[in-house]
Amino acid sequence: MINILFCIDLSYWQYVGITLSSLLRANPRDQFQVFIIATANPSPDEAEKLAAVTRATGNATLEVIPVKNTPALQELPLNEHLSVAAYYRLFMLEYLPATIDRVLYLDGDLLIRSTLIRQLWETSLGNNYLGAVMEPYSARTREPIGFGPDDFYFNSGVMLINLHQWRTDAVTPKLLAFAAANSTRLPGHDQDVLNCVFRGRVVNLGLRWNWQAVFPRWLPQELGLSKEEFEHCKRSPEIIHFTGYLKPWFWRYHPHYKDLYLQVKRRTPWAAIKPSDIGPKHLPIKLRRHAQQILEWNFPALAGSYLRSRTKS
Repeated sequence: MINILFCIDLSYWQYVGITLSSLLRANPRDQFQVFIIATANPSPDEAEKLAAVTRATGNATLEVIPVKNTPALQELPLNEHLSVAAYYRLFMLEYLPATIDRVLYLDGDLLIRSTLIRQLWETSLGNNYLGAVMEPYSARTREPIGFGPDDFYFNSGVMLINLHQWRTDAVTPKLLAFAAANSTRLPGHDQDVLNCVFRGRVVNLGLRWNWQAVFPRWLPQELGLSKEEFEHCKRSPEIIHFTGYLKPWFWRYHPHYKDLYLQVKRRTPWAAIKPSDIGPKHLPIKLRRHAQQILEWNFPALAGSYLRSRTKS
């Protein structure tokens, strides 16, 4: 049994449902126990759609766990772009069964293409707190928390979590204490908290397990990959992560791999739901983003040089 965890607010039911569908359909021979820690229970309509996703493949159970409104949650630092749901995973020990020793945490903006998810699940973690994937260096966001270009800093969108070690070392109070004490210097918010508290106790899973949709604009050496490794990840990523604001469910944006995402969506109960931003007002953005996507994929050194410099500044 593979344990899966999502943590979301009420705006993400559709997106987490599509991510879940991609996981279950790609791995029909595996059995999954899925937990969704959410701001509240889904509406009856969304609950039926989620149930339909699991019925379609027959290889998963699903439990939605509403969040308790605790004082500790209310005291965490927020801003206009950050929902309190981002911090739910810091409290996972309070919500997940004590009988499970590990869980695969997934963000709700992923596309699972791998048919080998059990290979990821069985990765040895030793006494480390989790396994995750490197996030490319950005001085602007990394220096305030004391991470240099050669320090391993991970993206928290895909994490294989050692719950046994979390319980043994009672990490929840440590995570919350760090967040409270450093609330003014955490550009990455909960991701920074996890990186700082777990520094030196994280297994590097490799980029193929959390391949960000922006990576085709990068050069292989910037990601620490050979040309061959880069091309393989680019064309056959195990897990695609639509980081940032360029989400595939918007009409006006064209992130890499959007077509693959829409193929999965068409096989879900959300297939008929149209993007909220369709209209002539966004047509210039749509055309520009589509052209940018084509250039980045075929000529990354040319099309992505300016964007990469902005990302690293």
